Amino acid sequence: MSAAAARLVLAGAIIGAIQPSWAQPSPDLTREFQAGVDAFRLGKYAEAKDHLQRARTIDPKLPGPHRFLAAVAKATGDWNGCIESAREALRLNPQSNEAGDTRKLHDDCRQSAGRAPFRGEYGDGGAIGVSSNVAGASITIRGLGYGATPLPPRPLAAGDIDIVVEKAGWLPVKRTITVLPLVVTDVVVEMEPDPTAATVSNDLGVKPPPAAPTEGWVAIGAGLRGLPGFAIAVDGKPVTLDAKGELTLPPGEYTVEITATGRDAMQRRARIAKGQKRRIDGELVVISQREQREFRGHIFLASGAALAVGGFATMLLAKQADTEARDILRIEKGRPTTIPLDQTTQIEALHTRAEYNDAHDRAKRWALISNIAYGAAVVSAGVSVGYLFLARREKRISAPPKLAVFPIVDAAGGRGAVMSVEGALSW
Repeated sequence: MSAAAARLVLAGAIIGAIQPSWAQPSPDLTREFQAGVDAFRLGKYAEAKDHLQRARTIDPKLPGPHRFLAAVAKATGDWNGCIESAREALRLNPQSNEAGDTRKLHDDCRQSAGRAPFRGEYGDGGAIGVSSNVAGASITIRGLGYGATPLPPRPLAAGDIDIVVEKAGWLPVKRTITVLPLVVTDVVVEMEPDPTAATVSNDLGVKPPPAAPTEGWVAIGAGLRGLPGFAIAVDGKPVTLDAKGELTLPPGEYTVEITATGRDAMQRRARIAKGQKRRIDGELVVISQREQREFRGHIFLASGAALAVGGFATMLLAKQADTEARDILRIEKGRPTTIPLDQTTQIEALHTRAEYNDAHDRAKRWALISNIAYGAAVVSAGVSVGYLFLARREKRISAPPKLAVFPIVDAAGGRGAVMSVEGALSW
């Protein structure tokens, strides 16, 4: 965000925080809010969050603290906190002059959180998306069927709505949701198995629905497990795989490190959800081979540098010889013909055709050598870049990626995906 934009957001937030009420804001509110804004502008996000939360506690109906709390959450990578605070600011004052910027803040955080985008037209309303731990659950809104989970964002009139999510074998979930204009309202429903459905199904001889999974798994490929000295650690702690080469983990995000004798360690981020199996496979880079590539890259780099220096030196020799040939030609062409030759040699020494040809040939020879040296330097540098890039790439692929998308399969057979982003995105 540019400095000018930041000043506009700051000014709008202060106005938005005070405008909704004709009453003079309390000194405590003004002090805490201004301190939070100042800390945010200085990049002191933890301090800004403390002050803004206190301002929100003093008067939770003012949108300004919520708006800046959303900005702080985005700056620190707390996408869910950013979405919630931005929604609250829009709910409290949808007509604010800063509503457009707040909606953009809300949408940016939704995108960073990996939520499904809305590609339709809002019109005068908003949109709603519904997801659940159970795939294929029917969705009813205002008494009308709206499809099944997961439901990508669909346009809907703004206001309060009653939503029901249900599926055979699971307890129905009923909620009242407020759809805000011009933004997507995300509804996440956690369903639980219906214990009575299992009894009825058993009486009829029908297999009951599976219990909702509570854990996930990491599976390591056989190629990795078979390496000499294979070892695995999760978040820095050594672990042991089961007989199937899998590891059971509660939901969360983990860093899995795989090591083997004589090979670079491999690190992968595994975002585990309930019922998800994350498979890790690939090859560990042989350290000696990578170091050999690096050594060759440095050798070619040094050779290229030496050739470039040689090309520059021979270029100077070529230029010197060319200057010598030009001087001989200039002197002999300019020697006076009306004065005896022996008198002119007292001013400028006499040069022969052989001397001119020798200087001219030396200039051409050194120029050719210089061009060859420069060309060889370019080739050597290119080979060096190839070796060093390959070695660097092998190092890079051993580290966990900044952005990862993982598949999810729940106990009911529902399929989906989750996106994980490491670190905060600048804005």
